Amino acid sequence: MTALAPYYPGIKTIAHDLDIILDTVCYVADVPRTSVISSRKRTKIVDARRAYCYIARKHTRYSFAEIGGIINRDHSTIVYAVKAAEGLLDFNDKIMIDLVKKVKKHLKSISFFKPKPNYDSLPFSSADARKMAQAIQTIERIADKTGRTAIISFEEGRLMTK
Repeated sequence: MTALAPYYPGIKTIAHDLDIILDTVCYVADVPRTSVISSRKRTKIVDARRAYCYIARKHTRYSFAEIGGIINRDHSTIVYAVKAAEGLLDFNDKIMIDLVKKVKKHLKSISFFKPKPNYDSLPFSSADARKMAQAIQTIERIADKTGRTAIISFEEGRLMTK
């Protein structure tokens, strides 16, 4: 549970992904979570905080404010931390590169990153998919106008409606 939870009832779902990232960064960097959330400025703690901000921003769809809410920071601080981490990575800072690589590897090992869908394995082409999507939209529009329920299924390579 985060500091924002009492104010935003839906924050548990947001906090869950970000908490996993923060806990992983703390584990890999060997830094207590309370230190990352605190205002301490030791290099090891600052690097862990920057790595958390960088990974959370680059690998999730959360806003700067949501990422900052987990570590009690303002969105502008998160913007700065992400830019600082990118600068260190571009500058080939060995400590930051190792930390980010280890955190990503650990997150992959716990299946945090969802695999991208393989569209090549679909039994139809993208043009067929586009036609099916248009057909489904048409069926839904007709169902809305008539007030009827449309049950749409895909059987033997054809769209079926009931």
